[in-house]
Amino acid sequence: MPNTPNTLVVGKTDGGFRDHVYRDARGRYLDAYVLASNGVLATPSGVTVVPQGTTGATTYGYRISAKNGTGETLASTTVTTATGNATLSVSNFNRISWSAVTGASSYRVFGRTSGTELFIVEVTATTFDDTGAITPAGALPGSNTTSTSYNLRVPAYRVQKPAIRNPDGTSQAAVTTTFPGGVLTGIAPGTTKTQVNCVFPAVLRK
Repeated sequence: MPNTPNTLVVGKTDGGFRDHVYRDARGRYLDAYVLASNGVLATPSGVTVVPQGTTGATTYGYRISAKNGTGETLASTTVTTATGNATLSVSNFNRISWSAVTGASSYRVFGRTSGTELFIVEVTATTFDDTGAITPAGALPGSNTTSTSYNLRVPAYRVQKPAIRNPDGTSQAAVTTTFPGGVLTGIAPGTTKTQVNCVFPAVLRK
């Protein structure tokens, strides 16, 4: 067990993953739970593109990749529309949708020229409205670099510091601090992640 405060330790017992412990800033160990083990991510599927607003006769193409804490998948095959507006805007745009990938924490959208799609944006939802505001730039992924990751939960807990009287006669009031706990999603062993909802940096180790 490491002595470093604010660490979440992933270990193995009996050949499998078990409940794990979180060492808080005061050096105490708290239970943390593995909610799921995510294998290599699948390439996104079910991709569609539907022009919104005034349509036209311009062809657009899009591809989607998925990401987690370990890497990124290959991009999906190109999906096109031949009825897009020549000038994309907030009124006339292309709505791209796809199916959620188990274990993915975000998705990257590539487009807009069919056959030479470039990176447009990274989102956490499974839909994106391309209004033409972002200039595509950045190559498609060359391979699936994802590997096993984990979803974990750290429960809420409360730290209570009692009131004390100092030697000089002054006193310090009691202090209660509550940490809300939360869920860490798509975390890879050996990586560091800051989780706002959990209010601590977590380091995962094999």
